[in-house]
Amino acid sequence: MPSADPTRTEDRADFEDVLEQGLSSPRIAEALRTTTAVSADRLRDWALESRASIAAAAIPEYRAYLEARASRRRDGPSPLGNGLGALAVLIPALAAAAAAVFLVLGYGFRLLGVQARLARGLQAAGWTAVAVATAAVLLGVVAVLVIAVRNRTARPAASDGERVAAARAAWRRALLERGVLPFLRHQIEEAGRPE
Repeated sequence: MPSADPTRTEDRADFEDVLEQGLSSPRIAEALRTTTAVSADRLRDWALESRASIAAAAIPEYRAYLEARASRRRDGPSPLGNGLGALAVLIPALAAAAAAVFLVLGYGFRLLGVQARLARGLQAAGWTAVAVATAAVLLGVVAVLVIAVRNRTARPAASDGERVAAARAAWRRALLERGVLPFLRHQIEEAGRPE
């Protein structure tokens, strides 16, 4: 995380949203109504220019939010599990289609009395494909059960999502209370002082 601005690019929209909350808070809105020394637009510009120092006021909460978010990504379903699930469907389907083609051709040649050796080979290939399809279905069922058990023993995604949401809310609250509002109040006071 760069020291100049602790907020990651994907979280800058949150910063701007918190800034808007600060600008529309009752105390800041009242101060802006009673002064002509500074406008909300000017305050917004100053705050965006000072984003790094404002965000620094909530670094502990921001780090906790990043950790919760990273933990959720680590604990999500594994790509291996998704691949096994796809294979559990694809292999039996392909093997069954091959079995059907080989058996139809093999028995068709046999009924016509053509290419007896080829007909026997196609029939053997067809029954082999049936065995492969059956084994693939059984392995697929086992793989799906293993994936289901693994995902069931993992922490539920809902609680991970709630933990990330709570960490995000804590960071935004700290950013507002310790970063944005003090900055805005200070700027309004400075702008209102006679030179």
